[in-house]
Amino acid sequence: MKILVITPYIPWPLHGGSIVRIFNLSRELSRLGHDMHLLAGRYSQQKHEQPLEEVFTHIHYYNKADASWFSYVKSIFSPKIYPTFKFQSPDFYEKLHGITQKESFDAVLVIFAIIADLLPSSFHENFPVILDQHEFEELIYKDYLKKGSLLEKGVALLNLMKIKSFYRRVFSKVDMVLSVSPQEVALTKKYTSPSTRVICVPNGVNEGFLVEPTKSPKENIILFCGNLAVRRNIDAVMWFAHKIFPAIRAQVPHAQFYVVGSWPSPELEPLKSVEGVNIIGQVDDIKKYYAMGKVFVMPYYFGAGTKLKTFEAMAMGLPIVSTSLGCRGVDVVNGEHVVIADSPEEFATSVVTVLTDGDIAYNLAKKSQELVVKKYIWSTIAQRLADQLVFQKS
Repeated sequence: MKILVITPYIPWPLHGGSIVRIFNLSRELSRLGHDMHLLAGRYSQQKHEQPLEEVFTHIHYYNKADASWFSYVKSIFSPKIYPTFKFQSPDFYEKLHGITQKESFDAVLVIFAIIADLLPSSFHENFPVILDQHEFEELIYKDYLKKGSLLEKGVALLNLMKIKSFYRRVFSKVDMVLSVSPQEVALTKKYTSPSTRVICVPNGVNEGFLVEPTKSPKENIILFCGNLAVRRNIDAVMWFAHKIFPAIRAQVPHAQFYVVGSWPSPELEPLKSVEGVNIIGQVDDIKKYYAMGKVFVMPYYFGAGTKLKTFEAMAMGLPIVSTSLGCRGVDVVNGEHVVIADSPEEFATSVVTVLTDGDIAYNLAKKSQELVVKKYIWSTIAQRLADQLVFQKS
């Protein structure tokens, strides 16, 4: 199949879960013989790099409009939710029209509902449109309404008022929706027509991350990885550092908390003065830190979707302690693949247990890695997706 991928940003370098998903699904589909083309949003100075040339036959760009307070104000009076409004630009429509007038595609894979919202209403009459919905927007806004700042709550409320019409509009433009978990498949089906196919395409990990779990001694390093500019990650780190980590240090005095990820928020700066907390930021080789870690933590209390770092940690043989929400959408069993704890007290106790009991840590790591190999390797995920990319010719 000849497939056009439309995304709001260039899927390289691999910083951030969404970019990892876009790149790996596209690469694996290319390896399966599909002819992949790319239309990506960028700001004027951005350029692609060689890895994209190995995946996509042709790479096209559209220039995104600069987000501003003025664009936010305009969105208040628009039927579109703010993220859609933020990404629209005249250049998007010009480039999309130019590409589709010159070339025919067997399918168009659109990344995010906010980008699908930009498509002309009649677009899917000419091309089968697949929406890759990484996160369910309604869940995100409901979380912000509960946990966000005053400004975030205001934006979330405004977007929730528009969400039903947003979904009706978006899903009327697509033929298939890819959701990252069975739970989000069920939520999506509440808004789609019976003719729209909704399938589960989970997040995953590359086989190169697979490392045999070991009982070899390690320092008591607790690891968190994620995009440190994203609100749910910032709050997860702050919650762990302030509410959980002190109780762990009381029982494991030399325990260290390593926070690794791109674009660290200034909000995390004060944590650098907390004894035992290490804000590492962006690194060239994330595997080095997975190898150092003794336990991986996912202390999330809001946020939608599934976390790419979960699968990397599982593949690298790291035992995981997570909140219920942190491992939502992943087919894990509490006490077998991960330890689930939702209160600060339970979370701290669980981390201490994994740090100090080598057998428990090893068994968790072994079982979770077996699960990854069975269900969450990108090549396997892409093959399952490719088997379902069959559309009725008009």
